[in-house]
Amino acid sequence: MTKIKKANRFSVYSWLIIFMNLFMNLLFISKENFSNEYYSAAVKSMLMNFKNFFFVSFDPTCFLTVDKPALGLWIQAISAKIFGFNTFALLLPSIISSAAVCFLIYKIMSESFGEIYGLIAQIVFCFTPIVIAVSRTNNLDMTLMLFMMLSIYFTIKSCKQKKFSYFILAMIMLGLAFNIKMFQAYMIAPTLFLYFIISNKISWKTFFNCVISGIILLVVSFSWTIIVEMTPEDSRPFIGGSGSDNSVISLMFGHNGFERLTGKRMKNMHDDKMKPPNFYMPNSTNQNHQPPFQNNKSRGGGFDEIGNAGIFRLFDLTGASMYEQASWMLLPALFCIAALFFYKKLKFLNPEQIKIIILWSACLLPMIIFFDIAGFFHRYYLAMMAPSIACLFAALCYIFQNISFKFSKSLMFILFCATFFIQLYFVVQDKLIFLALTMLIEFILFILANLITQKYVPIIIFISLITAPAIYSFSPLFTNINSSTPAIEINKNGFDSNMHHKKNSDSTLTQFLLENRSNEKYFLAVSNCNEASNLILNTDLNVISINGFEGTDNTLTLEKLKSMISNNEIKYYLVGNSRSTSDINNWVEENAKLVYVDQISGDSPQNHDGHKLYDLTNAIK
Repeated sequence: MTKIKKANRFSVYSWLIIFMNLFMNLLFISKENFSNEYYSAAVKSMLMNFKNFFFVSFDPTCFLTVDKPALGLWIQAISAKIFGFNTFALLLPSIISSAAVCFLIYKIMSESFGEIYGLIAQIVFCFTPIVIAVSRTNNLDMTLMLFMMLSIYFTIKSCKQKKFSYFILAMIMLGLAFNIKMFQAYMIAPTLFLYFIISNKISWKTFFNCVISGIILLVVSFSWTIIVEMTPEDSRPFIGGSGSDNSVISLMFGHNGFERLTGKRMKNMHDDKMKPPNFYMPNSTNQNHQPPFQNNKSRGGGFDEIGNAGIFRLFDLTGASMYEQASWMLLPALFCIAALFFYKKLKFLNPEQIKIIILWSACLLPMIIFFDIAGFFHRYYLAMMAPSIACLFAALCYIFQNISFKFSKSLMFILFCATFFIQLYFVVQDKLIFLALTMLIEFILFILANLITQKYVPIIIFISLITAPAIYSFSPLFTNINSSTPAIEINKNGFDSNMHHKKNSDSTLTQFLLENRSNEKYFLAVSNCNEASNLILNTDLNVISINGFEGTDNTLTLEKLKSMISNNEIKYYLVGNSRSTSDINNWVEENAKLVYVDQISGDSPQNHDGHKLYDLTNAIK
């Protein structure tokens, strides 16, 4: 049995890995511009006053909220307040969160398995491609991951030191994570309670502590929600993503809850041939004005990009580019979970190590199940699997290092070959010939090392398996990714790499609006947040979105619009193609004055879906 050496100090090698993580996330960061413009526009609006800040208002007038709870964007807004509203400030929370998660992974694994295995876990995490892609945007997933990791860390610390106060702190961290992306944070909640129970004596005291912890978790989780729900609707903005309910509860259980599992709303949008806004910008660099993935069945605007549900979805066997994002080391991680069934034969594992493996297994398996069966999610959500996969891979390395030699050699050879050739398949599929040749050379070295000496075999195996994901991880540094839905796309047909560098919605339209600006409370109403975000970021006009992020929110009725016109609260209306406002669009076209038509590709106004701007000033006679 190998003696575990406790890491009493933070390893210099771990510092180097964290520095590498920071380097990869900071290099050429200015090219990301405003990153996810939806969130960036909200941050700019939040900086205007406390009401906008508290309710995470998307627009300057506090008309509509974003479709997420407050904490993640509060952190971005505070960063922007300190460092100014710029790319660095917007992305800093994600960058710092990524480095902090890297530290926590090392801390957990090195204390249980030894320093070398903490370093292995760090490396695997840092070279998970989707982790780098997400860390270089202002999406909320890395901040969510940090708070989830903190809850895991304090749970482990509570059980090691037998201090219930740390478990309370863990529940507070998980409650804060809920206030970043709602129920996504709860995917690890059963695991934490399970770990707490198996680490303590089953007694009434343990049960009572679980109840108290659960209450604290719920109080922290729903604190912001309760305050917003208790605020009268006319004193707060409309809740984005809630449809017509104007309720955080509806958002929580609907768009950010069961609809992620069923995919109902996105399926309806897909069947109705509605174009999801993240992947189709009428004035983006896609000059053909077609959804970039229209001709690529496996990649669409948030619905087709994940392929079909199935147990092999994460290995790309159901029609989507999923493997390249986070699945490079998934097979060894699953093998480590399977090893738990033979723990009696793994006598070198102490109880603490077994519990750690159970913890990471119980974190990973619900995520795999969700991603296999869910009807709607984005590929960058897969980043949340990275810590579990990294730690299970490191634990498997420890098992192979300590298991009997003959048994270890045969199992390691089979698992290595299976993982290696699956990786090689995707590298060849992506036409990375030089990388494929490099991997084959590494495989030849592995064979020679087996024939000559066993000393360097584990090192060669690790290098061979980490080479491909490492190369893919550098891709976001040198290519343009869609910051709204970041994903690794190397030599994939149909992907518009410049799509996230959206120019002003329309320079002529913007100029027209600036020249005719006035002091109405709601100067301009547009159909969805993607059209509004660009104007919010590049002007100081009071722009509102009447249909929310996906064009499915009913924030404005025809009667309310007429009331706003009568009270001189709104001046312009930009007609969109959202079905939910067809009655409003028809009324505006019949009663308001057409003042601007966006010409697209030389088409006449009658034959295209360009912007049509109406002056509402005299719409009500």
